[in-house]
Amino acid sequence: RPNKMLSAYKILAKVSDFLTISTGRKPTAIECTQLQAVASLIKTKINPDTETDQLQLLKQLWLAFYPDEQFVESCLADTTAHGEQAVGECAQQQASHSFTIPSPLWKRMGFQRSDPVSDIRGGGELSLRCLLFFATRYPALVTEMSERQRQRRRTSGMQKGYPWAAAGINVSRMVAECFEL
Repeated sequence: RPNKMLSAYKILAKVSDFLTISTGRKPTAIECTQLQAVASLIKTKINPDTETDQLQLLKQLWLAFYPDEQFVESCLADTTAHGEQAVGECAQQQASHSFTIPSPLWKRMGFQRSDPVSDIRGGGELSLRCLLFFATRYPALVTEMSERQRQRRRTSGMQKGYPWAAAGINVSRMVAECFEL
């Protein structure tokens, strides 16, 4: 517990200095509490097998990208048509076209693998929450960005572009690193 408190004080001091310099004011008690929560989330490991809250976050992210069965079927058909379908166990599990881990549709979303948990681990629960916020707050923009990058990667032989989800995880991590979280 003392190490956590020391770490929280360091974070608060850094943010306090930043706010004081940039805005001329100290952070409020509420802002300090929120920052401590953010620091905790970046360190919270993803384990949807035991953490039902994290499983719900993954389901919400899935629904933000694949809002209905018809759209899921269309995306799965497109993914298969372009040789992106995962083979074996993953393809068999996709028969229901509903939320599942693993699934080739996670890769379509911009994760590097058919299991998003392995990508999210690098940014902790904070990165999952950031992806979910962006996907639910700006759904049209996320769809456009994701599809544009998929098209760019297809036409360049996967040499150009970025996977949307992986890029979002990295941005979350870099912001956390700026504040030494």
